Amino acid sequence: MNYLEIYFNGILKHNVPIQSDVISIGRAVSNDVVIDNMGVSSHHAIIEKKDTLFYLEDLNSTNGTFVNNNKITQAYKVGLHDVITIGKHTIKFSEWSQSQQSSTSDLTQDISDATVLMSKSQINKKTADKNSQLTSFHLALNGEKMGIKKLLLTKNSYRIGKAKDNEIRTGGWFSPAYIAKINKVGQSFYIIPLKRNAIKLNNTVINTDTLLMPSDLITIKRLTLRFSSNQ
Repeated sequence: MNYLEIYFNGILKHNVPIQSDVISIGRAVSNDVVIDNMGVSSHHAIIEKKDTLFYLEDLNSTNGTFVNNNKITQAYKVGLHDVITIGKHTIKFSEWSQSQQSSTSDLTQDISDATVLMSKSQINKKTADKNSQLTSFHLALNGEKMGIKKLLLTKNSYRIGKAKDNEIRTGGWFSPAYIAKINKVGQSFYIIPLKRNAIKLNNTVINTDTLLMPSDLITIKRLTLRFSSNQ
């Protein structure tokens, strides 16, 4: 198993096992790794596993995400020798857990910098205390080639395009095979353009990863998708 080591001021503060294909990092409690620090955006970055490789992607964060002191502008392959910097924290990959450090059930707090790191179990408990019912999300579709009218978003990723392996398919002879994808990050969903100038969100063209909010309208050629929640 691989682990993420989170350091603050050169001190190992947390050791997090990588147990899913997408790990979200940010200040909001909906993330898998929560760094409660003002230098960290609510949804700052994700680490996505593809086959045996890991890719780091910044989510339009305010202060940026860095690998080996270089700011990344697109998905970047990372490995054991790379150092990821988010705010005042550094993150490294490890192939083993440093058991002498605090376990993932501990809460690590640095009062001088108001930095809090929470484990997934603590996040779940905190979220459950605030929300007795989980919010579910869905897309209302019009113009989807396979005739889907409503798609409940239960997976971590959905692809959009003409190719047959897309979850949401577009029509038209000149429609690209892959136009966009919708990724779940923590408890939020992002629309990620794969083709420039091909997607409108609320009638505005977007070319960067964008957080979806309830009632947002996505337009891709003749396909429209209305993002909604049950609350």
